Amino acid sequence: MSDKKDISENFITIGKTIKSHGLKGHIKMHLYYENVDYDTVFIDGNELKIESINILHDNKSIIKFVDFDTIEDIERFCKKNVVTEKEDLQDNEVYCADLVGMKVCNPDGSEISVVSDVYDFGAGLILDTDLECMIAWRQVEKFDKQSKKIILKDKIVKSE
Repeated sequence: MSDKKDISENFITIGKTIKSHGLKGHIKMHLYYENVDYDTVFIDGNELKIESINILHDNKSIIKFVDFDTIEDIERFCKKNVVTEKEDLQDNEVYCADLVGMKVCNPDGSEISVVSDVYDFGAGLILDTDLECMIAWRQVEKFDKQSKKIILKDKIVKSE
């Protein structure tokens, strides 16, 4: 029915299950990403093959897993994080979750802060730091996944 797998840094959280839906093994899930093109996901280390996904409104979906046919089968997965294996990204792509912990640097390379959270309110990503202001993604000149640095287009003066 499901195989346990060690969840490591090669995985990304894509949502959280909310509650069972109906009596035939469906589960309601809150999605963190728009892309729902997954064949397999993991919950508590259990590999689950997706039979069907029905997209609702407000980033919600109803999911049916293969071989889970009753409410009793699915209830143990309620209120759990759902993860999947990260896909290989291009050099100019990064997962939002991987931005957390990156150093934020001025154009001259001087470090000014560290990303503590990333928000997407629909008009673009917003980086949260310990600065007195948040940083819009459009202010980012480039990022380096290897050195874990984000270089800004314009200098930010950190107040003391």
